[in-house]
Amino acid sequence: MTARWRAERMGITGVVALMVLLATRESVVAQRTAWSFEDLPAGRPPAGFLFVSSPKDQSSQWTVVRDGTNSVLGQLRQGPSGIQLAVVEGPSFADLVLSVRVRLLEGARSAGVVWHYRDADNYYLARLDLREQDVRIYRVVAGNRTRLEEEDDLELEAGAWHVLKVEHRGTRMRLLVNGVPVGDARDRTGQEAGAVGLWTSDSVAWFDDLSVQPAPEERGRGDRQD
Repeated sequence: MTARWRAERMGITGVVALMVLLATRESVVAQRTAWSFEDLPAGRPPAGFLFVSSPKDQSSQWTVVRDGTNSVLGQLRQGPSGIQLAVVEGPSFADLVLSVRVRLLEGARSAGVVWHYRDADNYYLARLDLREQDVRIYRVVAGNRTRLEEEDDLELEAGAWHVLKVEHRGTRMRLLVNGVPVGDARDRTGQEAGAVGLWTSDSVAWFDDLSVQPAPEERGRGDRQD
């Protein structure tokens, strides 16, 4: 098979999907995708995302906002707003490397990334909480969260940009904050592949430089435990 780099714009200028597409007779599988919001006008949500609330009667306010000379994606709803998700519409991923820059500004200061997303009640979550100064990895099934890993005493600066990165291979999930490994979990329940996205809870949060790609194989290191 032949791999080709393609650049596709998702609906409106500025949400850029950089893809390597591997064509087969049955399917087309995205190899790497990245989103930047810098060329988008402020005041409107970007195309290419599905915005979901839990409970469903809660409302969100996802929109592009200015951060100096840059534009980023923000969830601006203040006060109790429940769980808010911005899910990428597109390919599913199983083993993956997922990262995003996040800035927590007000409210509970709790946000993160989701993967293997099937619907608002079923996904994995890596959540950063700057009030508690901790990170956690959760498995969410039928709306019920099971904590798989936790690391506290992070001493991260409130209001600053931080980078969350998840590496998921087989049953193993590794979590890094600002390039530093902070969590290592395993889950043998066999969650299916799914979409990726952004997550907040009762928080005003900004996101930028979201990227995802299939995790490269690490042979001989025992990372995959199927």
